[in-house]
Amino acid sequence: MRWGIGSNPKDIKDILRKKGATYRKLAAENNCHISQISDAFRKPCYAGEQAIAKGLGLPAFRIWPDRYDAEGRPLHKRIRKRFNMNSDKTPSQNCEAA
Repeated sequence: MRWGIGSNPKDIKDILRKKGATYRKLAAENNCHISQISDAFRKPCYAGEQAIAKGLGLPAFRIWPDRYDAEGRPLHKRIRKRFNMNSDKTPSQNCEAA
């Protein structure tokens, strides 16, 4: 399956289901709310995107390239602000520094 713009949410959900993942399980494993998982399929939701990506074993920017810049940093305004994304660091590097 080709990931990226045009990825069908139903296909992503089917793959998650085949891996034994449910929204509830993803939310619990990633310390986020179940609604964030479902929101990520409809609109940018960083926590939900990261949980789904982890469940698939792929980086989120591969699934939703329109929501991330060329270096894999999120385009979400609030997330960029939270991680001070004006720097060259990735979100994980910023978390480790905090």
